[in-house]
Amino acid sequence: MALSAVAALALFLWHPTVVVSVGCAMAYALLNAIGRPALFAVLADVPAESRGTVLGLNGATASVGWVGAASFGALMFAGAGFGVFGPLTAALSLAAAAGALYSKRLDPGHR
Repeated sequence: MALSAVAALALFLWHPTVVVSVGCAMAYALLNAIGRPALFAVLADVPAESRGTVLGLNGATASVGWVGAASFGALMFAGAGFGVFGPLTAALSLAAAAGALYSKRLDPGHR
């Protein structure tokens, strides 16, 4: 997750050529996807009675997030330009990594 923060900065703030931008996008997508199995493992690690609710809420909030992100992103792009997405994405990636480390610290014996 922390490496995807670095890739996000390169992707959104550095635009030398189309080939380099595509390479940065591929690196960001790969690094971002590496963290997904850990996220779903944490979401699925609940009692069986609650698992459907937790995963359903995750899907519902993700759908709402797509709509909200499109609206909010359009406002950000119109106001500050494309470069603002790099620091924002980096900050969110670092926050996710910090949250993962914090949750690991709370329960160090768990997996």
